[in-house]
Amino acid sequence: LQVPPDCGNGRANSGISLARLLWHVKPEAMLTLIASMLLERRIVFVSQSRDTVSAAVQAASALLYPFQ
Repeated sequence: LQVPPDCGNGRANSGISLARLLWHVKPEAMLTLIASMLLERRIVFVSQSRDTVSAAVQAASALLYPFQ
């Protein structure tokens, strides 16, 4: 599950995996996350794995691209 390159997200965001973010965040929390990002609130990602946090932050950033 990746950001497709032809959906207007730009070359920097194409191919970013959304799977880890969607797998580890419940739907209710995902709505809160997106709303918080749109309201420019501070968000803290916590995980035991550095790779998981990195992938989740990149995926969240890729989800915001259409709103720039």
